[in-house]
Amino acid sequence: IDKHPEDNFICCGLPRNKFPVQRARLVEAFSGPVRLCRLPLLFSRAENCYLQCPECADLQKKEFGFEFIHRRMGAAFVNVCSIHGISLHSASPQMRLFDARCQGRPTAHQILKTMELGRRIEFCMERPAGESLYQKDDVVALMKTSGWIGDHRRVHLAEFLKQFSGFFKGAFADERLALMCQSSTHVENAIRALLRSDKALHPEWCVLFKWFVEELTYTGPRSANALRVWVRRSGRRQQLETSREAIVAALAIHKTLHATAEAMNIGVLVLGTL
Repeated sequence: IDKHPEDNFICCGLPRNKFPVQRARLVEAFSGPVRLCRLPLLFSRAENCYLQCPECADLQKKEFGFEFIHRRMGAAFVNVCSIHGISLHSASPQMRLFDARCQGRPTAHQILKTMELGRRIEFCMERPAGESLYQKDDVVALMKTSGWIGDHRRVHLAEFLKQFSGFFKGAFADERLALMCQSSTHVENAIRALLRSDKALHPEWCVLFKWFVEELTYTGPRSANALRVWVRRSGRRQQLETSREAIVAALAIHKTLHATAEAMNIGVLVLGTL
C-alpha cells in the first residue's frame, strides 16, 4: 500500500500526531473525506480525474504489457511530465471544463518549473513524511536557519510575501497555482497554518515554501543573536543566518546531529562548532 497512494505526501502538511489518523482513514472503511488536508474548493481538482503522459504510457506497455496511472499523475497543478517534459493529457475521454480552462499552454520556462515541482512532489510521495524534509516542522526549521523566521518565531512576513510572489511569478501555467502564489492572502494564511502546531495545510505549500527558502535567504535586518555560516546551495556558496534557538529547536525535532545538519542544510562539523 505504501507504493500506490499519496499518503506520504499528504502527511507532509499534517502535524506529526495526525499521521496515524491519516493512515487509518486510508486503510479502513471511512465515510468522510480521506485526506485530512485539502485545498479550497476553487483550487481542488476533480476526484478520479487524472492526467497521463503519452510517452510514459508507451514505456509502460513495453515493460509491463499494459498502461496505468502512476500516482505522480495525481499531483495537483502538475500538467507537465516530470520525466519527459511534455504536456499531460486527460486519462478520461474529456477533462472537466473548469480544469481544462485553468490549464494554459506552458512556456519553456513554465515547463522547467512545473517539472521541478513534479519531481519534488514525487520525492515526497516516495518517502515517509518524517524523512523527506518536506514535513511542515522541517520546513519551519529550514525557514529559521534561512533567517525568514527570526527570534520568538516571528516571520519577516512583508518581505517574505514580496519575495515569494516574485520568485514564482510566471512560473506555472495552471491559473489556480499561479493565483495561489501571487495572492498575499493565500500565502499568509498558509504561513500561519504552517507555524501552528495544531493546524494542517495542504502539502503543496510545504513544497513551495521549502523550494523558495532553499533558493532565497532573508537578507534584511539581522538579529543580535544571529549566527552566520557558509553553506553550498544549488552549486553556489552562500552565507546562511541562523540562531542558537533555531538549532536547539531543530535538534529537538530531529534528535541527532547528523539528521539536524541535513535538515538545516549545514555541514555536521559546522553545526557541531555552533
